[in-house]
Amino acid sequence: MTAALRNRPSTMFDRFTTRAKKSLSLARNEAIRLGHSSIDTEHLLLGILETPGSTGASVLERMGFDLDLIRREVTWPVDAGKSISPSATLPFAAEAKKALEYALVEAADLQHNWIGTEHLVLGLIREGTRKGLVSSAGRVLSKLGLEVSGFRRELLEVLGSDTGSTDTETVPRPVSSEAPCLRTQITKLKELKEAALVDGDFERAAALREQEYLLILELGKRQVAIDDGPGTIQTFVDRDDEVLREGRLGLLCNHASFDPWLGEYLFTALARGRNLQRLFVPEHGLFAELQDQIPLAGTELYSELGLDADIVSLYGETEGTLTARPELLEDLDALVVDIHDVGSRYYTYATTLSYIFDVLAEQQRSLPVFVLDRPNPAGRQVEGTILTPDYASFVGRAGLPHRHGLTIAELAAFYRDQTGAPVELIVHSMAEAAAPDARIPPSPNMPTPWTPHVYSGQCLLEGTNLNEGRGTTRPFEIFGAPWLDFLWHDQAPRATGAVLRPMQFVPTFHKHAGQLCHGFQILLTGEPYHSLAHTLQLLRWIRERANAFEWRTTEYEFRSDRPAIEILAGDPVLLDYLRGDASFESVVQALEAGEENWIRHAAGYTAAPLFRAKKVQDSP
Repeated sequence: MTAALRNRPSTMFDRFTTRAKKSLSLARNEAIRLGHSSIDTEHLLLGILETPGSTGASVLERMGFDLDLIRREVTWPVDAGKSISPSATLPFAAEAKKALEYALVEAADLQHNWIGTEHLVLGLIREGTRKGLVSSAGRVLSKLGLEVSGFRRELLEVLGSDTGSTDTETVPRPVSSEAPCLRTQITKLKELKEAALVDGDFERAAALREQEYLLILELGKRQVAIDDGPGTIQTFVDRDDEVLREGRLGLLCNHASFDPWLGEYLFTALARGRNLQRLFVPEHGLFAELQDQIPLAGTELYSELGLDADIVSLYGETEGTLTARPELLEDLDALVVDIHDVGSRYYTYATTLSYIFDVLAEQQRSLPVFVLDRPNPAGRQVEGTILTPDYASFVGRAGLPHRHGLTIAELAAFYRDQTGAPVELIVHSMAEAAAPDARIPPSPNMPTPWTPHVYSGQCLLEGTNLNEGRGTTRPFEIFGAPWLDFLWHDQAPRATGAVLRPMQFVPTFHKHAGQLCHGFQILLTGEPYHSLAHTLQLLRWIRERANAFEWRTTEYEFRSDRPAIEILAGDPVLLDYLRGDASFESVVQALEAGEENWIRHAAGYTAAPLFRAKKVQDSP
C-alpha cells in the first residue's frame, strides 16, 4: 500500500457546510425521483431551494425572487419509464461538476473558509453563462435577471459585511496554521453566535456555529471527509476508493451492520474483496448472542462463517482484552467502523472504539478510519454531568456526560481530539438509509426504539440488587424486585415525559430469576424525559423504604476499587443524593451546569442543535 493511500488528501467536500451537504443529498433525491442517471445543475438548484435554512435560498428571497417561480421554471424532459434504485450511486454531470468548482472559487474570492449553499448558487450562475452555454439552472437564473455581482453584494449584507469587504467579524479570513490566531477566531465566533441567539437570529447563529466548527477542525489538524448524501452498506462497499479496494482492512462491527436491501452483512461483503484482514468483535459477540459481562474468550464459534480473516474478540476474560494489541493494527491500511451506539456513555461499543484510538495515539499512526454514521437513536437530548478520570471505566469514557446526543462519527471526532490519535475520519452517512421495519437490536437488551430513551437513567440499576428488566422482553423499561410490594400503597416520584405503570413480572434469568417481582414499566409520553434525574429520585425513594435494597459490591466491568454505582453515577453530587446526604435541588443544579457545559463543548463536533430537558420535576 502506497504512502499516498495512507495520507489521503482532503477534498473540497471537507469544507462544505451541513446545509450544503444536505442540498447535495436532496439534489440526488431529485435526480432519482425523475429517473435521471446523474446529478445535474437543475437538481442542485432544487436541492438548494429545498434545504431548510439554506442561506442561498434566503439571499434569493431577500432579492425579491419568487422561490416557487424558480421551482416551476426548472423543467426538463423526464426519462420515460426509467427507474433508478434509491441505493444507486449517481455521478455528477459535467456541468454540475463545473458549478461545484466555481463554488469553490467563489468561496476563495470571498475569503470564506467554508462552502455553503450561497456559494453553490454563485457557482450555478457562473456555470450557466460560461462561453455562452446555458444549463437548465443557469437558464432559469439568467432569465430571472440574476447576476453574480448582485447576488454577491446581497450575500455580504446578509453576512453583516460592507460590499466588497471581507475584513469582517462574521466572515473569517482563511484559517491560519498558528494556534493562537485560530483560538482568537474561535472565541470571537462564539461571542457572535451567543449574541445572535440572544437576538433570536437562529439562522445566523447556526451559520456561525458551522464556521466555529470548521476552525476547531483546523485547530485540531483534523481532516474529516463527509459524504455528500445518505447511503447504504451497498453504496459504501461500491465506493470508488483505492484504499477500500486494495488496502488491508480492519473492521469493527457486529450483526447490526446488515443491509436489508443487499441481504448481506458488511463483514461478508468486505470479505468478498479478499482484503478484509481482521474483524474486531465488541462486547456481546458478533451476533449479540452473549449477555452482559459474558466474555468472548475465543472466536472459534464463528468458524462456520468461512471468513478469510482474523476474528478478534475485544471483550475477553481480562481487562487487557478490551484493547486491540498494537500489532493487530500495525499491518492495516484502513479501519472500517460500523457499530451502533445508543447515546449513553455506559454503552461499551463506543468505548471500544475509543480504546482503539488510544492505541493509534501511542503508535502515532495516520490511519484512515471509515465510519458508517447513523442517527443517534436517543436523539439530540443531553443528560447528566461530565465524567472525570477518577470515575472512568469501560462503561464511561472520561469527558462524556451520561447522555451525550452525538452520533458515532461525532463521537469518533471527540475521541480523536481526546486521545491525540492522528487518524483521518471519512464519514459515510447512513442518515436516511435504514428501513424502519428492518431494525436490528444492536445488543441483547436494547430491543426497542424506546429503550435508549430510558437507558441513560435506568442503567444505574446495574449498580443495585434491583432487576433492571433483564430476563423480560422490555429491559430497562421494566424494573423491580420481590420486596418492592410497597409500591402498591405508596406514591412513587413522578417525572415529566413518562408515566409509571405498576406491575408484576417474573424474570427468566439474571437478578431474581424465577421469582415474582413487583415493579414498574416506564411509559414515555412524548415530552422530553430526563431519565437520569427520574431514576435518581426512584432509587432514593426505594432505598429509603426497602430494607432489602443493596448496592452492588462485587467487581463490575473489570473495576473492583469502586462500587458499581460510583462508576455509573460518576459524580459526587449525584452520589451524595443517592446516599441521602444532598437535596434534589443540588442535583438539578449539577445537571444544569453539566449539560450546558457539554452542549457548549459538543458544538465543536456537531452542527445539530443539542438540547436539555428544561423541566425536571421533583417528587410530590
